[in-house]
Order: sequence, then C-alpha cells, then structure tokens
Amino acid sequence: MNTDDLFSPFVAYLQSRDRSPATVRGYLSDLRVFARWFAESAGEPLQPDRWTTTDVRAFREAMLAQGLSPRTVNRRLAALAAWGAFLADQGLVALNPTLHIRNLREMPLAPRWLTPKQRRALLRAVARDLELAQARYPRLWRVRLRNAALVFLLVYAGLRVGEVAALEVDDLRLGPRSGEVRVRRGKGLKERTVPLHREARRYLARWLQVRPPETAHRALFTTLRGAPLSLRTVQEIVSQAGEMAGIPNLTPHVLRHTFAKTLLESGASLDKVAALLGHSDLNTTRRYTTPSADDLTQVVERVV
Repeated sequence: MNTDDLFSPFVAYLQSRDRSPATVRGYLSDLRVFARWFAESAGEPLQPDRWTTTDVRAFREAMLAQGLSPRTVNRRLAALAAWGAFLADQGLVALNPTLHIRNLREMPLAPRWLTPKQRRALLRAVARDLELAQARYPRLWRVRLRNAALVFLLVYAGLRVGEVAALEVDDLRLGPRSGEVRVRRGKGLKERTVPLHREARRYLARWLQVRPPETAHRALFTTLRGAPLSLRTVQEIVSQAGEMAGIPNLTPHVLRHTFAKTLLESGASLDKVAALLGHSDLNTTRRYTTPSADDLTQVVERVV
C-alpha cells in the first residue's frame, strides 16, 4: 500500500468535513514525511494499526535532531493527531497514539510585515511601473494595471491570496466616495465585507474599464484572454512587485500582515481589525501587537 492509498480515507474524511484544500494538502504532506520516517526507522511500511506512542515520541526527537523549528514539529504532530483521531473514531486503533504527546513550547513571534517606509516604496514602485508601461509598452500596460490594482487591493484590504483569486466582479462595489469588497468564502467559509481605501478604489476602477468583458468567467482578476488568475500567479505578481521595490520574498500574506499592523498603529481596536481580517479569535489578531525583530532592533539602536 502506497502512502496515498494509506491516507486516502483520511483525505476523504477531511473533504467531507469541508476542510480547506490548503489544510488537506498540508496534512497529507506532513503525514507523508512521517510515513517515510517510519519506514526507514521501523523497517516496514506504515500501517494504520502499526504505529505507537513510542514511534511518535521518536519521530519528535528525530525532527529536533534535524534542527527543525518548534512550529514545524508541532504542525507535523498536529497532522498525526488528526489522523490518529480519525483512526480511533473508525475503530482502526484502540487509542490515538498521539494522545499523551506534548507539543513543543514556541516563543511568540510577530508575523512579518512591511515597515511604513517599505510600504510606501512598494506602492510607489507599482505606480511607477504602470506609468512606464503606459508610455513604453502599449500592448502590455493593461497587465501592469491589473497587477497594480491587485497589489493596492492587498495592501489596503488585507485579503488572503485565496480570497483575492476567488473574487468576482460582482463582489466589488465602487462608488464616487466609497466602496467595498465582499469576501464570500473566507477561511472557515466566513463571509465579510471590507471597505476600500480611495487609492484601492481608483486602481480597481481603472482595471474594470479594461478588464476583458467577453469572458465566461466572472473573476475580478483575469489574464488578458479572460481566464481567472491562479494562486501561483497572484503570488508571482506580488513577488515581482516586491523585487521592483527592493523587498525580497514578498508574499500576499506579508501584505495582509502589513494591513493589520498599519490599522493597529493608526489606533484601530482589536475587534475592528479582527472583523476586517475575518478572525474569529481576538488572540489571532493580537499577534500583530507583538514586536517584530525590526521593532526590537530599533529600540536597541536608540539606546544611548
């Protein structure tokens, strides 16, 4: 039995519980790691009823010996715990082997976000790129306009990459003095509406004027042929924008973190920021009050 066959009932269970595709992929990836480790360690293929608490502890120690971060170790243990709970519920094991396994303690780390200076540099770089494209590349400037609208939306609305890719034209409402975007299928299938900043409205309105009208898709962001953008394409657009601004490894999630941090620093309350981000737990939003490495460096540098 290969690993995909081994875990296919669990995958089907997760899908039946409406778990997100990203969650399912993450669990499956971590379980494959455990299956490979088990086969090498035990000298036999992993079977639903052949792994024990001792194996889980040994797996945890092996990961620590590799120098993996507590977050990675705990994530893989969580995947094993979910699979073990499924097996116990199905009567395939008498007891979840992870039941008495403790997670590693993690130091609370702030998410990565852009400094105000980096944020301004990013928006300037995107706007400048669009201006140059209009002057020099008349056939390609619509792509640059789409990219600018996408980046400005992420910066000013803090949407997740999957939420952006899933947006449809009808989810957008633009008026002369206000506007909003509706997220129909956020994390946990929660719906929310995010008011739009005037700069985001301006670029989105311009994109709607040139968006391919004759298309079978209603996606807000499309290729010039009218096909919806993939998650990977959205990520590449943001990464390229970061490179133009001198910000390496920029991702949509960094822009989401930047949106939250900017709101909190402007005086917005935790509950309002949580509502805009689609958080159910204020503790999730409270992460953005944790000092980042740059914050701590600036404090030290100011010491006379």
